[in-house]
Amino acid sequence: MSKKMMLIAVSVITVLAIGGGSYALKRQSDNNKAHEAFMMDEAALEKKQAEAEAMKMKSAETTNDAMKKDGEAMSKGTYTTYDVSKLANAEHGKVVLFFHAPWCPTCREANKNFEATSAPDGLTLLKVD
Repeated sequence: MSKKMMLIAVSVITVLAIGGGSYALKRQSDNNKAHEAFMMDEAALEKKQAEAEAMKMKSAETTNDAMKKDGEAMSKGTYTTYDVSKLANAEHGKVVLFFHAPWCPTCREANKNFEATSAPDGLTLLKVD
């Protein structure tokens, strides 16, 4: 009877070893496929980032070209308080009205940013209260 038990034990161990090995190979294969998919996604992401950067550079070039008038650079942009006489600048560039309320937190933050940085060339930004 001990030979029979030994044979059963060896058979069970063999089946478990074969099953475990098959499972390990399957997991390794799945991991490889997942890694390949990840690498493909990473490559696609890098390609999209490169395309976005190229479009950004092209947009900047187009903007610079558009800001020139008859071969001359347009005037430097300004940010100032609204006055009817300043609307005359619309003939020589673009004028944007910034409707501002002193109690508005978004308006205060925007105003602080506008004062800290200069407006784009050729743009007059008028603060309207």
